[in-house]
Amino acid sequence: MLWITIRDKQTTRDRLRGWRLDIPPGCLLCASAAESRGHLFFNCSYSNEVWTAFFNHRKLSPPVLFEDIVSWVQSSTKNKKLKSIVKLIFHAVVYYIWKEHNSRLHSSQVKTQQAVVKEIQLLLRAKLAGLAKEGVGPLIQPSSILSHIC
Repeated sequence: MLWITIRDKQTTRDRLRGWRLDIPPGCLLCASAAESRGHLFFNCSYSNEVWTAFFNHRKLSPPVLFEDIVSWVQSSTKNKKLKSIVKLIFHAVVYYIWKEHNSRLHSSQVKTQQAVVKEIQLLLRAKLAGLAKEGVGPLIQPSSILSHIC
């Protein structure tokens, strides 16, 4: 899913309208701007609140342009464990934002930003705990970065 997002191949409303489909241009998450990849994942007030829940730290501040995010994820920190966590968060946030978008489109079910953040936190905790159990080594300690972001 992330591969599709990075290559701007998701069926956001701007792309669908480019195919001459008669659909409204508005973002399904905030309804305040035209939906595009850049807007949906970064400039949308809904998405921005989700990102801020995880990257509200001066040393871990992602760029606001989607085009810059992949290189930022790769160079966000020199700490390998923290970089793995940043990648995991990036994947999870993109996935859950798109999941919420599709939920609103196909079933008219709406979750708050806080509910989406909570789902991502649960996923991250489970994934990181699982990695530690698999013998990858302790990625986290209770007082470490995960406690601060989750």
